Amino acid sequence: MGRTLKSKPPITPPATISTFKIRLDITSDSTCPWCFITKRRITKAIELFHSLSAEARRVQFDIHWRPYQLDPMAPKEPIPKSKLYTRKFGPEKAIFVRERVMAAGRLEGIEFLNADDCLYCSTLNSHRLIRYARMK
Repeated sequence: MGRTLKSKPPITPPATISTFKIRLDITSDSTCPWCFITKRRITKAIELFHSLSAEARRVQFDIHWRPYQLDPMAPKEPIPKSKLYTRKFGPEKAIFVRERVMAAGRLEGIEFLNADDCLYCSTLNSHRLIRYARMK
């Protein structure tokens, strides 16, 4: 009436692993401040991971950056970024958005220029340039 299941022997990993690769595909816009902040955070996370043990240092991270346009309808001719933020978020929220980005950047050791000093335009050509550089 009762059935007994045969147990399988446990799977044991090899005693040593020479290297182990983890592939990270990251989609990013080339001029997005949050993407740059994320890049810095990923770098710090990998450094922290490698500091955990000798085994952790054997793990290699294979990072592949993928292009993404946050705003495919962005103008070809540059406009002040502060003007874009005001148009997109309204005057009060635009200030909050700028301050939040700058504060997050400072936490990662990044000093962004004030949005009043930055220009905003399509990033299509920057993605083309990055692709061209990779091909060379």
